[in-house]
Amino acid sequence: MVNEGDARVLLADDGESVRTAYTRLLESMDGIGSVIGAADGVEAVRIAATFRLDIAILDLNMPRLDGVEAARRIAMLQPTISVALHSSDPSALRQRAQGLGFALFDKIDVDGLVAWLAGKLERRRPPHPVHTRDVSCSRCGYGVVTDPPPVRCPMCNRTTDWMYVRTVTQEI
Repeated sequence: MVNEGDARVLLADDGESVRTAYTRLLESMDGIGSVIGAADGVEAVRIAATFRLDIAILDLNMPRLDGVEAARRIAMLQPTISVALHSSDPSALRQRAQGLGFALFDKIDVDGLVAWLAGKLERRRPPHPVHTRDVSCSRCGYGVVTDPPPVRCPMCNRTTDWMYVRTVTQEI
């Protein structure tokens, strides 16, 4: 089930079998709402110019526009996007992407990529709910939502016995 806050992921790789395998893996992860595939860097940049994305995973070696240049352009289009580059040639990837601030993975290090993604998705989740109480001043009837209630009523400024009306759960 896709939730409104789930991440939109761009996956760009010129290998169709790699795209298919990664898409299946990504779609099975909690917190990912959709995976949009691209066959090369030009298509990836075009997608990033059209859709709001949260995460991009790009292959280093792609036709028309390589992963490093596509990542640069996508990051300029969407400054808050998290970008990972992967390659079957990790030493070339490190040389070409060094100092750019993108996460770098060997294509066979699927566990590392999944752990990175899980961390990104965890940061997107809202914190645990906070339970507070809706209370009313027994003297003036003024209501506040807090737990514990203040010693003095903010309205009448008197020490009061608070009457609990209900428990409120907030997602903050």
